[in-house]
Amino acid sequence: MAAVKTAGEADVEAARIKRLDLPALVAQEDGWLKVRSGPFTTRERAEAAMGRIRSSLGGKPFLVAPKK
Repeated sequence: MAAVKTAGEADVEAARIKRLDLPALVAQEDGWLKVRSGPFTTRERAEAAMGRIRSSLGGKPFLVAPKK
């Protein structure tokens, strides 16, 4: 969904996702706070959520496979 530098920005982006009744999480990676939606039980559900995010919030969301 987004990669931001501050916790405040991450909170704002996570709240936008949550307003769509989707789960949101923030992960710190490579000096960035990455705001994501998930986890989802199936790829189909993840793709449906991605479509809702794209149509409601814009941007270019993409799928990230969970780390094993």
